[in-house]
Amino acid sequence: QARFGPALRVAGVQHPAPPLLCQVNSIKDSISVSAPFATPVFAGRNLLPRPPRSVIWVLLYAQVTQADGASQRNVLLSRCLAPEPERLFPGEIGKMMTGIGLALWERPRIESLLSSLALPAQSPLSVLAVELLPEISPPNDPLSGDLGKTRILRASPLTPVPPIC
Repeated sequence: QARFGPALRVAGVQHPAPPLLCQVNSIKDSISVSAPFATPVFAGRNLLPRPPRSVIWVLLYAQVTQADGASQRNVLLSRCLAPEPERLFPGEIGKMMTGIGLALWERPRIESLLSSLALPAQSPLSVLAVELLPEISPPNDPLSGDLGKTRILRASPLTPVPPIC
């Protein structure tokens, strides 16, 4: 019995999407970010379509101290679509990494982005992965100006880029 009105009838249960965690790899020449696509499962069977219908975008941020020194701010440097590695690496390597989105930034590009904002080249960086639901006519850059019209399935926490290893 509902408190204010008729009883609520629920025909099925909808579970929340699993958390999205991204993995960051920092090497001398580049930074790569991988994140798994949400995998629908029914009766223990993986129903992830090939290619996945959802898309993953990865956002690269620099942490900057506020002008008055009171706090840190995240400044967006770049956004990158993270397709499945099979599209990037045709063959066996790409087939082994199904269900994962992969984004890559070259170090010279990152340094160029930092210098264009007058930020130090050694600024701490972090990334955020966002998985978007499929759309009939998706915009070229769905995480830009019309963010309110984009359906987000899930987003990862802000993940720091580790030092070069």
